[in-house]
Amino acid sequence: MTLDELKEELEMSKTSMSTGVRTLLELNMVEKVWRKGERKDLYQVKNDWYQNFIDRFTTQWRKGTQMNLDASIKSMRDLETAIADTDDQETAQRAQDHLERITYAIEYYNWLNQVIDLFESRKIFDLTQHKEE
Repeated sequence: MTLDELKEELEMSKTSMSTGVRTLLELNMVEKVWRKGERKDLYQVKNDWYQNFIDRFTTQWRKGTQMNLDASIKSMRDLETAIADTDDQETAQRAQDHLERITYAIEYYNWLNQVIDLFESRKIFDLTQHKEE
């Protein structure tokens, strides 16, 4: 359908429809298609629901995981510096306890990246049952 057809069908403003279609394109849930004689852009829903799921969720998971991983690594460095710079045994022990938790978090985020890799490479389908269309 064209943007105008979508707008009419969904009773939305052209601006809202344009923004929505752009978002769906970014999420890889729709694609532009070409039809002979048609000057306007045409959009079609991608019918691979499995791939739609992968595209939608791995993008969000990857972004969130990377953000948390980066913050954890920064915190780890800060704690290591605090441990090295303090003479107070109690402060050093508290920092060490936090460092252990952050190390665990980093291991978790690295594992989560491996799970995301399973989806993005589609190797997840070697481990699960699914029906191809």
